[in-house]
Amino acid sequence: MASPHAGNVPPGVDPEAFSWFQSVDADHSGYISVKELKQALVNSNWSAFNDETCLLMINMFDKTRSGRIDVYGFSALMRFIQQWKNLFQQYDRDQSGSISFNELQQDPAV
Repeated sequence: MASPHAGNVPPGVDPEAFSWFQSVDADHSGYISVKELKQALVNSNWSAFNDETCLLMINMFDKTRSGRIDVYGFSALMRFIQQWKNLFQQYDRDQSGSISFNELQQDPAV
């Protein structure tokens, strides 16, 4: 794989995820570690993510089981987070930032 810091967005990688990957990969290793992912999420006001949560997320997209993800895994993780965020917002009808089990039960699709 070419270095993700070479400037060209790899095929199949979202350009926004690529740009964020470049800023998150603080050591320019071409991979995101748990520490780097946690820092990126905290900087994006997603402070609820702790080391264990970040490790879980990395493990979901770490095809080599190395404890870190490359730009492809990072792009897939960002898509996954965005899908869950969109789903949450669909049920957070009053935009309170929370949903209840009762709201989910009222939806015939669930």
